[in-house]
Amino acid sequence: MSTTTVVWPYKMFGDTETESGSATILTPDAPDVLDLGVRAGSLDRLTGATIAVSSDVARSRAAEVGHRVSLVLGDGARVDAEVVAVYARGLGFGTVVLSHDLAAGHTTTGLDQSILVRTDGTATARQALTAFAASHPGLALEDTNPPSGNGLRDAPPEVWINLAVIVVLLVYLLLSIANKLVAATAQRRVELGALRLIGTTPRQIRAMMRREAAVTAATALTTALLLSAVPLALLGQGFLGHPWPAGPAWLLPALALTVTVTAFLTVELPTRQALRTPPADAVRAQ
Repeated sequence: MSTTTVVWPYKMFGDTETESGSATILTPDAPDVLDLGVRAGSLDRLTGATIAVSSDVARSRAAEVGHRVSLVLGDGARVDAEVVAVYARGLGFGTVVLSHDLAAGHTTTGLDQSILVRTDGTATARQALTAFAASHPGLALEDTNPPSGNGLRDAPPEVWINLAVIVVLLVYLLLSIANKLVAATAQRRVELGALRLIGTTPRQIRAMMRREAAVTAATALTTALLLSAVPLALLGQGFLGHPWPAGPAWLLPALALTVTVTAFLTVELPTRQALRTPPADAVRAQ
């Protein structure tokens, strides 16, 4: 297995467009060690001048199984290849998979970058692979699916940067909403004072404000769910093949808890502060 760069000229609305991207080089034995999510055709036919393409470009560039496409390989060579398979996992393997025969002689070193081996997971198989790697200088043995429970600890730095930016933006947005709720509640001191003058007890006022906070939180959560459901479903279907997004399930209850706690605190605390003011003074302050 190795990778290279290809340029794909194709027709778009009658004009010729070109796109350069990374391509994976595989042999017909790839299905034994890799799962590309083949939707049509078979990778077993990946010999000679053949390629496999992702389902996205297969639809947009009329490159279904049996069609022939023209490509420019990394060394500038122009080739005409037949599409023998269409796969769904283009995010992981790129838009094009070249047969090993087609890419032979057109890469910088002419050597494979990696050899994929599937074993039964026993210690004997591990020892045999270790001995094989030791007998070939420069060959490193690496587990492609290491067991890890560290979660984000194994994530690359760019993931942490993106996560930090998102968290900062969300915290800023949360503080802005909290400030508006506090200000809106504090401006109701005259209303609360008038309610107390006509006989409403502080306990009743607090109960009323808590119900308003509950309505605010429920409205916010319902609106957020309705507005995000369609975009998330479309993105999930486009990138993952199913309409529900990927990610830890605890994010949803955590988000709901954060919104609910924010709504209650930003209403409860200003209400308690307003109730400390004598009702007559609150009404006169108007």
